[in-house]
Parts: sequence; C-alpha cells; structure tokens
Amino acid sequence: MDTMPPDIEELKDAQARIEDINDLLIRADSMLDDMRGMGPRSVLAPAATYYKDLLDLMTRIEDLRLRVYHMKEGFVFHVLPPLFRDASVDTVKTLNGYTVTMADDLSVSIPADRKIEAYDWLEANGYSDIIQSTVNASTLKATMKGIMKDGVVVPEDVFKLNILHKYRVTRSSSKNT
Repeated sequence: MDTMPPDIEELKDAQARIEDINDLLIRADSMLDDMRGMGPRSVLAPAATYYKDLLDLMTRIEDLRLRVYHMKEGFVFHVLPPLFRDASVDTVKTLNGYTVTMADDLSVSIPADRKIEAYDWLEANGYSDIIQSTVNASTLKATMKGIMKDGVVVPEDVFKLNILHKYRVTRSSSKNT
C-alpha cells in the first residue's frame, strides 16, 4: 500500500529530530572526553556515577537507534519509492551535497512446505546445478534475477519473490544549491 509522501512540515520535523540525535552524539563524545581526563586522583563515587550515566546513555542510544532505523525503513518502503516513481528518476542530488540512487533488488525464498516443488521446478527448467542438499540463498537470488531478466515466468506460489528498493548515498562532486 502506497502512503502519501510527507509534507514539508513533516520533513522539517524529521530533520529537527535528526539534529537532536546529532546533538545527543556530540554530548556523548563530550562525556567520553571528560572521562578520559579523569586521573587516578578521582574518587570512586563520581567514577561509578559516571559509569551509571554511560549505561543509561547506552540504553537511550539503543532506543534512539531503533527509532531511527524504523524511520529509515519507513522512508525506504513508503516514502521514497513513490517519490522516485512519480518523478521518473532513479538518482537525485540532495541539498547537502550527496547523491541518492535507487536500484531494485530481489528477495527470494522457498517456503518450507514448497521445497519439493521448487526443486522440481528448478530441475525442470535447467537450473539443477544450483541445488545441493539445500539451495544457497545468494545463488538462488542471482539465478532468479537472471531468470526474470530473461523473461521466464517464475511460479510465485512456489517461490516467495519480493522486489526491494535499495538506496545508495554517495558524496556528490558538487553541491546542489
């Protein structure tokens, strides 16, 4: 299901949250610098307190990491694909000097209850060489990409096929203003 792309205010709010995350990381770096300055004359209670603060910070960072991960996944699956598709592009320069490129990828698996049918189909279509005691996931993926590129119809009731959109971010040679 496609969702509506975020409006400018939602994107500004997301950018502010990212800046908050960066501020937290700066504070964490400062905290580590302070800790490095603690000498042998430091007393145990402040050091133990500092250690507890570090543990709390680790917990907050992990929580934040998970939230950022889910935000990123939302963009990868729901926001960026329709925006790239509607603009009919696969590459765009960001406002801060990077290039984001979208490329489709494929996820393939064989449901446990369809393994026999999948192996039979691979053998019947000339791909028995990829079957060992099991089919290597990477080999299956590469084979299916080639099969589909050649226009061969793959039985989707035997193989689970999902097209995945992948985005690569690279530093642009010049900043887009």
